[in-house]
Amino acid sequence: MFNIRMGRPEIENYWEDLTGRVLTGKASKTEVVEYNQLGKTFRDIAGNPKHPGLHTHTISELTERYGKKVWCSYVQNNTPAAKRFIGSMVRTDGISRSLP
Repeated sequence: MFNIRMGRPEIENYWEDLTGRVLTGKASKTEVVEYNQLGKTFRDIAGNPKHPGLHTHTISELTERYGKKVWCSYVQNNTPAAKRFIGSMVRTDGISRSLP
């Protein structure tokens, strides 16, 4: 099992705000759908980063730029302007763990 860590404060703030609105019943229907899609994506990545539904693939330009494997996973499919999750995996002991 992997831990998901938001790499940018504004992303983490967005997720926490969205979670708060959903849990207090103040989220719109669109926000609830987005929350569910993101939550499923996070669970799939944490449990099995190679989950076939994620369609995970390496982004070679960013991998070369940052010196560690950077990948993209789908949050939505068959949707105009579909959301994607971009990340890399690092173990807490500092040894990179990556996807093929």
